[in-house]
Amino acid sequence: NRFGAFAMADSQIDIVEAIDDVKKYFSIDDEKIIIGGFSMGGYGALRTYYENPNMYQGVAVFAGHPDLANQWGVTGTHPNFLDNKFTKVFKKTPVFIYHGTNDEALSFKSIQQLKATLQEAGAKVTSSFVEGRGHRYQDKNTNKIYHQWLEQFMQ
Repeated sequence: NRFGAFAMADSQIDIVEAIDDVKKYFSIDDEKIIIGGFSMGGYGALRTYYENPNMYQGVAVFAGHPDLANQWGVTGTHPNFLDNKFTKVFKKTPVFIYHGTNDEALSFKSIQQLKATLQEAGAKVTSSFVEGRGHRYQDKNTNKIYHQWLEQFMQ
């Protein structure tokens, strides 16, 4: 691809190795692992969950693109999470979505469509859409909503 920034197979190996390393040093509950990412990592989180839904209990997408690999011209066929045939796996899955309404990297309309497509699939979507915000990390209020969302995994 034009940015050399998408390596699905290698990234999945890296994620599993990172989780295995954490397990060596910390006591974690395998039933409460969530995957999340910002921007390109938001697509990566969706894609990672899609590839391994039994490994994760939830997904967090921070200013992420629902069809990044296809939009960037990566060779092969990749999931477009605006298409409901790719969102069926999210049924009953907690999903957190953050996005600014003025995000210059991805239109807000696409994120609204992502939310609707996930909800149609039966995902339990919590969102924070921040008026006037661009392609930046989340604000304090979104952090509060996100931490409340995370509490469901602490029970």
